[in-house]
Amino acid sequence: MPHLAIRFFCCQNVAMRYSVVIPAYNDAKVLDLCLRHLEEVDFDEVFEVVVIDDGSTDNTVEVLLNWQRKAENFELRFESQENLGAAAARNRGVEMCSGDIILFIGADILVSKGWMKEHAKFHRNAVNAVAVGFMTWSPELAKDRFRKFLEEKGIALTFEGLKDNEETDFWHFFTGNISMPKGLFKRFLFDEDFKGYGFEDIMLGYRMSKNGIKIFYLEKAVAWHHHALKESDFFPDRMRKIGESAVLFNEKFPNCGVLPSGIKLFVFKVLAFFSGFLFVLRKEWGWYAKVKKHFLEGVALASAEKSVLIIGSYGAGNLGDEAMLEVILRELPVNYQRRVLSGDVADTKRRHGVKVAPHLPFGVRSFLSFGWLKSLKFLRKSSLVLLGGGGLFTDSYSSKAVYLWAWHVFIARMFGKPVYLFANSFGPVNGLFAKLVVKKVLKACEKIILRDELSKKEVLKFGEFGVVVGFDPVILFCEPIENVSKKKVAINVRPLKEKVDYGEFINDLRSQGYELVFVAMEPMDVLMMKEFGEVVYPSDFNSLIELLNGCEYAVGMRLHFLIAGVLADCKVGGYAYNLKVAGVLDVLDLPYIESGDLSSVFNEARKVKDLQRVIRDAKSIFGYLN
Repeated sequence: MPHLAIRFFCCQNVAMRYSVVIPAYNDAKVLDLCLRHLEEVDFDEVFEVVVIDDGSTDNTVEVLLNWQRKAENFELRFESQENLGAAAARNRGVEMCSGDIILFIGADILVSKGWMKEHAKFHRNAVNAVAVGFMTWSPELAKDRFRKFLEEKGIALTFEGLKDNEETDFWHFFTGNISMPKGLFKRFLFDEDFKGYGFEDIMLGYRMSKNGIKIFYLEKAVAWHHHALKESDFFPDRMRKIGESAVLFNEKFPNCGVLPSGIKLFVFKVLAFFSGFLFVLRKEWGWYAKVKKHFLEGVALASAEKSVLIIGSYGAGNLGDEAMLEVILRELPVNYQRRVLSGDVADTKRRHGVKVAPHLPFGVRSFLSFGWLKSLKFLRKSSLVLLGGGGLFTDSYSSKAVYLWAWHVFIARMFGKPVYLFANSFGPVNGLFAKLVVKKVLKACEKIILRDELSKKEVLKFGEFGVVVGFDPVILFCEPIENVSKKKVAINVRPLKEKVDYGEFINDLRSQGYELVFVAMEPMDVLMMKEFGEVVYPSDFNSLIELLNGCEYAVGMRLHFLIAGVLADCKVGGYAYNLKVAGVLDVLDLPYIESGDLSSVFNEARKVKDLQRVIRDAKSIFGYLN
């Protein structure tokens, strides 16, 4: 991943007994309220608050700096990291703590005035034990009918039947309001490898309880959950994710009892079947049935054979897109079945030997071919959909591509499939309607994984989205090859809307004694360059790299031509005809122009200095698919 600036602010050198740890991700507004409540607690000792900003894109840091200046009741320390998840953020927070007792809350938790006293009183009398405090909705949110249901039925918060200071079980190990000795926590830690949603705290409680650690309930350690959950937030995606996480939990701990079986499973299935009817009779009955229905859907999704459906600009004769698909197919986790939607089924099957079907229909002719029936079958069988690589969402050339790929995203979501925008460049998007469509696409994608920082900036123009930035996977196509060639230049240009004169540049190179090789990445390049001389259109990406390895320079436009030049150890310079080329060349620290004469960039062309860094960044994005 690209290096992220770490902001680390130390408090005064004062020994603290109590440390409050808060992970925060795009929670600036409610985090400000959370810290205000901590400032107002009734407690005689100064304590510390450690906040881990987990890759926020809002003004979280600004809020923290403000509180660092004005807090009187506590000392504030914080650190910003890339978005690694709540488990990693909490573990890092504890590393930074100086206190002996750790109190975990969320950024959306508002503590009562007596909250700290109750936890402190417990730990003065207990040794190596965990205390979980009472939580309920904040008063201004508590009247909502749906949130009342979540609490009363124990879906989100449940403390019914518990008595103050009595032992409870791991099912109440909620990190919204919990405390324990630091030494005890460090024996276990949150499992950062567990990528499921909503069970990382319960899993820690389970591991602790199985090792004899006791968990106690503190009724008077009150905290309020200030999160306005709505029905649309919960159904269907959140409950499906919880179902998927339950399967992952069960795989790690088969005897944990997290998955329903026997009579309980039968009841869940009956409720799921009648969920619509029950909702008509009474909303609460319907909600309860929908909880079971979507939970079971998540269980089924996670229990099924792992199958990824890869969708992109494949089968169009572009060597770069085919190289992208080849690397994705190779680097995917071994337990995934691989299927592809392509523009040319026969070509993709010949090149990659993978199960393939056509793109979903986007016109009368493609609809009447009925090949899309197989495409829908692939979609139904998939557990994950990747929009794999390339610059899919831009209307720089035509808005049709935006609508085509958006159509695929929306259909995948109709089937309840998680969609990842994977290894993409993004933008620019200029059309008003195209912008509306793209914003809906970004909201529909469960993960947005890009290959350059410029694309991230374009995404963030549409709202506060969690974005991962790695690098173009094509850099993993092969090991770099040493190159000692001289006086030979590979050139690639493509058609543009505006006319560009390359004649003077080409004549200058020839007059200096350079041998020129004109290299096409797709058929339109051949038509563009044939006036300059013979054009080579390699049969595949491997042949392209072999060709470039015989050249001292690779100068041109197509992104994957330039990346092939890097792998072939050429001196590389680019013509950034769009954002994706500029973004990737920025990461590689290679020269480029956005208009004008190629002579200037040729004179500055150079080899990549730190190739291993970008290789690591490219490999890192596949970790999000496990």
